[in-house]
Amino acid sequence: MSSQKQMRLNRLVTVFALVLSLTRWGVVSASVRYAGDFLWLGTGARAETFGSVFVALSNDATAGYWNPAAIPRLDTAELILSHSERFAGIVKSDFAGCVLPAGGTGGFGISLLRTGVDDIKYTRLQVPREALSSTNRPEVYRVVGNTDYAFYLSYGRSVRGDISIGSSVKIIRRKIGDDTASGYGIDVSVLYEPISGLSVGISLCDITSTTVEWWDTGARDVILPSLRMGVAYSRSVPFLKSRVAGGVGTQRGREVPDKSINAGLEWWYRDLVALRLGVQRRHFTAGVGLRIYRRVGIDYAFLQHEELDDTHRISLSFKL
Repeated sequence: MSSQKQMRLNRLVTVFALVLSLTRWGVVSASVRYAGDFLWLGTGARAETFGSVFVALSNDATAGYWNPAAIPRLDTAELILSHSERFAGIVKSDFAGCVLPAGGTGGFGISLLRTGVDDIKYTRLQVPREALSSTNRPEVYRVVGNTDYAFYLSYGRSVRGDISIGSSVKIIRRKIGDDTASGYGIDVSVLYEPISGLSVGISLCDITSTTVEWWDTGARDVILPSLRMGVAYSRSVPFLKSRVAGGVGTQRGREVPDKSINAGLEWWYRDLVALRLGVQRRHFTAGVGLRIYRRVGIDYAFLQHEELDDTHRISLSFKL
């Protein structure tokens, strides 16, 4: 890693530590911005290549997160496990999700998302009242972690042949050092397929604003509503024994840090091997997928970042 990137990463850790300190002493109030940033990072290696476009596809076990309205459109129950490391491993994300479609008219999902920044070091001078010198150097006096969890209970139902609706109730738990906060929120979504192969997905997240309250101080973080929307088209190409899918999407909201247009393209050969390309938050994405016996899937995604470091995500899925 270049020295310039390392400096940016060091500054990122410093900012995390500063925000954590302010939150601990009650300086950051409910007006703090980006309280729900960990919910906007996305999940699933395949979905990550597409970004917000996946709200219109959502045809795997990440549907509880992206668009629960897609659950009744799935062919079979599925389990997915996913892990990613961002910015040279500073931010780690894990996801586990399971969907259980019920006869084409409805279906349930359960998901757990974890995002954490571990080993954040607080430092001070060995003799705090004296100036920095060769004999009075900084020392680590505390190491803390910042971990966010979101547990999703999802349900989707077809209301007619071309429209399905869905909702997720999510329970949020945040832990910074010894301090803990909790809250819950509601997402609602719709999936519309006006013609074969064309799908439009919309998901309104945190529709009532999600309040996360800190147990020891009573301070509150508020996650404001945001909107994910996407349009996707997929079709089979029989003479190439292939299937292609692509689309565009975006996420909007007063506190959404990036409102750029995302795009993604996927090519499957014999439903066994996939290649993916995309643009997410103005950064290049790429990925590959492999299906073993058409029931076990392995997916990898690469997300470019020019200023910090790249992200790598891997997912393992099982059709039940």
